[in-house]
Amino acid sequence: MAFPQKLQILLNATGKTRAELAAVFGCNRQRIDDLFSGRVSKIRPGEAELAAEHWRVNPQWLLADEGEMFLQPEQHAQLLRLKSIRDGTEITRDVPGLTAQEQQQIQQLFLALKSRNAEMVRAALGASADQEMIRVPRHALPAAGVQAQLSDDTIVDHLAFRRHWLTGVMGLDPSQLALIDMNGDAMAPTVAQGDLLLLDTRSAQSWRDGLYAIAVNGMLVVRRLCQRLSGQIEIGADNPFYGVETLDAQQVARLDIVGRVVWHGHPL
Repeated sequence: MAFPQKLQILLNATGKTRAELAAVFGCNRQRIDDLFSGRVSKIRPGEAELAAEHWRVNPQWLLADEGEMFLQPEQHAQLLRLKSIRDGTEITRDVPGLTAQEQQQIQQLFLALKSRNAEMVRAALGASADQEMIRVPRHALPAAGVQAQLSDDTIVDHLAFRRHWLTGVMGLDPSQLALIDMNGDAMAPTVAQGDLLLLDTRSAQSWRDGLYAIAVNGMLVVRRLCQRLSGQIEIGADNPFYGVETLDAQQVARLDIVGRVVWHGHPL
């Protein structure tokens, strides 16, 4: 079939005009007239893709006389999806420094926007927000109990923290974090009664100077651990009304350290 004849069949089938075809191709009217007159013998692959995107025309039919004139709805949907992914990938390449996860989030949002489906856009925005945040479990322990240990049974709530802050800034493993409330005034004025404490439970295996949550006689207490030049360890409170204990390495090894305090927050 001669190409000008094919274009005319296409316009007749879609009810479109040459001007509308020029708008879809993103070209001037002269190029369309040249295609119809035969001065230009064929269209570009990119123009066939545009016809497929906007009018559901089979690009293989336009370019090579293969297949039906129009794509089936599911074929058209797949074509749009692949194009959106390709366009989203090209966009992210123009932004240096993006992580693979950030690129994927942008591609998902771009695909949703191209679909013009509000629910898909909301879902993509929600997924992006969820991936940016980490929900850390908050535990509530009794003042005294049989075993002062964190478990699924002690979780009462979750608080969301930005993933980048936890992993990139603080260098923490989100799966090894827990929140507890400060009980007592032993660490005042550094930490007050009721302050929220973020624990890195990896520190139960190895420690350095700092604040730690320690299980003692069925209670969870927060104390400051500090190594002296002699090699002994001081365990004390910031509140001067509390005493200081000195332990040797063997005694420290027997401590039931639940986690290191890496952040605390309190209301103003």
